[in-house]
Amino acid sequence: PLLRGNATTFSFSTVLTEAGLHPFHIVHTTTGIEIQNSPFHVQINAAPPSAPHSGHNMNPADGAASRTIVSSSSLPLPLQVFPFDAFGNPLPGASGFAVTVEGLSTASDGETRLTKQNSFTSTLTIPKDFDATLMVTFTLDDDPIGNGEPVKIVVVPPVPPKVNVALIAGVASAVFAV
Repeated sequence: PLLRGNATTFSFSTVLTEAGLHPFHIVHTTTGIEIQNSPFHVQINAAPPSAPHSGHNMNPADGAASRTIVSSSSLPLPLQVFPFDAFGNPLPGASGFAVTVEGLSTASDGETRLTKQNSFTSTLTIPKDFDATLMVTFTLDDDPIGNGEPVKIVVVPPVPPKVNVALIAGVASAVFAV
């Protein structure tokens, strides 16, 4: 404590990275007297969105270079981002996120803004029997999010069903007694 006239001044420092309301309880170390109104609360707000700390739902399986999707019917494919700040705080009201799809068709290629209003989700419909490679890029203000790499999605048509043909060969014979 620092003495200033008849008042004692306390100083403390801490580093808080988790957004929310944090209580502080301050007690004089020598006398054990609490400062008036202790505990008191400090509101910590989340930092701005961070591209490297945000994520999306299209990450390939561990170690894979791409995801493979079978286009057996018109397949709705949700593309979603999960906005976070640099300290891992979720940002439900963030803005500036987008997803860009290349390789589907001229009409469907392009950028879609992902906002709080659409739950940071866009749904891409993969046509039945589609066969192509899509490149999907998730961005925050034009900076790639997550690991920064576009996601390669290999879309393949379904394997035609196997036709089992069984030939039954045999000789029929009959003996008639007269």
